Amino acid sequence: MPAAQENPTRLVTNGVQPYLEPSSLPSNTDPNVILESANHPEYEQTWRLNASEWKGFLSEPSYLDREQYLIEADICRDGGATAWILTSAKLSANEDGSRPILAACETTRKNAYVAKDGVLQKVISHGIGSVYCRSEYRGKGYAGTMIEELGKKLETYQQLKGGKGRFSVLYSDIGPKFYAKHGWQPFPSTHISLQTIDNAGEYHQRRAEITPLPHIEDLEYQDLAAIPLISNLEDRLTKMSSANPSKTFLAFQPDMPNLQWHFMREEFLAEVLGREKPEIKGALDQKTGIALIWVRTYSEDSSQWHLSVLYVHIPESINHTAETRKSLPALLLRAQYEAHVWDMSAGVEVWDPRKEVVEAAEAIAYGHQVQVISRDQEHICSLKWNGPDTDDVVWLANESACIAHGSTILSEHTTPGTSSTNASSLASIILPKVSHNTPQKLTYTHDRLFVHYIADSPSAPSTSSSSADADLSSHAALTYLVIAPSELGRRIPFAFLLDLKKKYLAQFPSGDTNYASLPAYGTAAFNSTLKSTMSTYNTSPPADSLSAARREIDSVKDIMTENIERVLERGERIDLLVDKTDRLGGSARDFRVRSRGLRRRMWWKNVKLMVLLGVVVVFLLYLFIGFGCGLPGWSRCVGSGK
Repeated sequence: MPAAQENPTRLVTNGVQPYLEPSSLPSNTDPNVILESANHPEYEQTWRLNASEWKGFLSEPSYLDREQYLIEADICRDGGATAWILTSAKLSANEDGSRPILAACETTRKNAYVAKDGVLQKVISHGIGSVYCRSEYRGKGYAGTMIEELGKKLETYQQLKGGKGRFSVLYSDIGPKFYAKHGWQPFPSTHISLQTIDNAGEYHQRRAEITPLPHIEDLEYQDLAAIPLISNLEDRLTKMSSANPSKTFLAFQPDMPNLQWHFMREEFLAEVLGREKPEIKGALDQKTGIALIWVRTYSEDSSQWHLSVLYVHIPESINHTAETRKSLPALLLRAQYEAHVWDMSAGVEVWDPRKEVVEAAEAIAYGHQVQVISRDQEHICSLKWNGPDTDDVVWLANESACIAHGSTILSEHTTPGTSSTNASSLASIILPKVSHNTPQKLTYTHDRLFVHYIADSPSAPSTSSSSADADLSSHAALTYLVIAPSELGRRIPFAFLLDLKKKYLAQFPSGDTNYASLPAYGTAAFNSTLKSTMSTYNTSPPADSLSAARREIDSVKDIMTENIERVLERGERIDLLVDKTDRLGGSARDFRVRSRGLRRRMWWKNVKLMVLLGVVVVFLLYLFIGFGCGLPGWSRCVGSGK
C-alpha cells in the first residue's frame, strides 16, 4: 500500500508509541483525520500516553494496573467504556497494531433520565473523561476536532433502535471556555468543605448536642442495594418537572455500577498505600431513611486527602421536615469522624449540595463559616444537549434574594449552587447603580445569572388608580432583588419579587417602619418568609396570568385542531357522498334511457302481437264461416242469397 511505503512501521519503544515529526503531522482539517474507537493496543496506549500527567503518586506500572483493574468494573463491561482516538487514515499502524494517536478520550455509557411536564423518560447517555493530547501535538487543534466529532458520534452511539442520544456530560479541568466553544455548556459547579473531627471524644460530645439524637448506622457495600436511590430520584424528577412544565430536567441514574467504580478505585489506592480495605461506604439514619454515601479521595499531597460525599439520599416523603434538620447534621458529623479515622486532613467535601445539606453543615459549623465554593477552573460540569434548542434545560434551579434600603441589606436568603457570589456580594455591585428617583423594574446580567430587581421611590404617589404596584410602594428607597439562572427568564422572578414585596410591606408597613434608620439585616426576622417564598417559587410557582393564558391558548389550539380534523374528515365524507350521488344520478339517467327504450320496444311488441292476434282472429273467422258457406269463396252462402 502506498501509505505504508510512505510511513513505514514504527517501533514502540518503552511501551509508548513514538511521536510523529512535525512535518508528518496532518492538519486537523484534513479529511483523512478521523475519530475512531480504539482497539485493545490503542486503549492501552492512551493510558501510557497520559500516565506521566495523571498517575499522581502512583508509579507508572501501578497506574496501568489501576486502569486495567477499573476497566473490569460492571459499568465498563460489554462496551460500557469506549476509548476514542483521533488518527489519520493516511498513517500506518505501529508494530503493536496501534494507529498513531493525535488525541484521545474515553466515554462511559450511563443510564439517565429526561423529565418534562411530569413525564419521566429513561435514556442512554454518556460521560466523557480522559481527554488528552500529548504535548508534542498541542496547539494544532486536534483536541477541538476530536471533541466536535465525538459530539456528533454520541448522538447515535449505543442508542436503541436508531434513537438519538439526548445529552452527554463531561467535567472540565481547563476552565469553561474550551468545551463551551465545542458545544458543552458549563453548568454551575459548587461544593462545600467541612473540617475533620479531632478525636472520638469530640465526636461523641458534638453528637450529644443533637436532641433527639438520631440512630446512625454505618453502611457497607452490601447494604447500599437496599437504599431506594433510583426510585427516589425518579419521584423527585417527576415532581420537579410537573411543578416547572416549561423546563427539562436531566440526571444520571445513581445505580450500583456507578458506585462500584468509585469504590474499586478507592480500594485500589488504599491497597497501594498499604492501608486496610475501606469497608464503611456511608451512613444511614434508619428512621428517616436519609443516607450519605462516600469514598476516600487520595492525592499526591496527603494534606489534600479528603472524604468525598458521592450521594446524599433524602426521601421525598420527609424532605423539608424537622426530622431532616436533625438527621443531616448527625450524618455529616459521622462523615467528619470517618475523615478523622482515615487521616483525611482536608476533611469532608460535598459537591453540588442541596440547600438542606448546607443548612445542616451550618448547624454543626460552630462559628466556622460554611462557604459554597464555585468551581470556575477545575471539574466544571459541562453538558451538551441534543434536544430542541427551545428547551430550557435545568441541572439545578437555585437562587439568591435580598431586600435593601439604599445599599444596606435588610433581609436576605441564599440557596446554594448558583455561584460563590451570594446576594450580598452582588448587591455591593448592583445596589449603588439603582436609582430611586422613580419606581423601576430592571434586569442586569452577570455571567449565566440574571439579577432582577424592583425599586421603590420616595416620590412615588400615595395612590394610583392606574397602577396596582403604586399602591404597594413603601415610599422609601427600598430595592427587592433576586439572582436567578438565566433559564428562568423574567416572568417567574418578577412574580416572585412582587409577591415578596407584598409580604414584606405587610410585615413591615411603611407607616410604622423607618427603613433609613435600620441597621444591616435590621429586618432579618423576614428571612424565614423570604426562604419559604423562594422555596415555593423554586418547586411549584403559582400560575401567573400569562402562563394561564398560554395554557388556555394551548387548550383552545388543541380543540381547534381537533375540530379542524373533524371538519376535514367531514369534508372527505361529503366529497365521498357527492361522488356517490353523481354516480347514482348517472345511473338513474342511464336507467331512464334504458327503460324508455325498453318501453318502446315493449309497445311495438304489443302492437305486433295485437296485429298478429287480429290477423289470426280474422283468419279463424274466415275458416269457420268457410266451412259452412263453402270455400274458398263462401259460394253456398253468397249464391243462396241471390
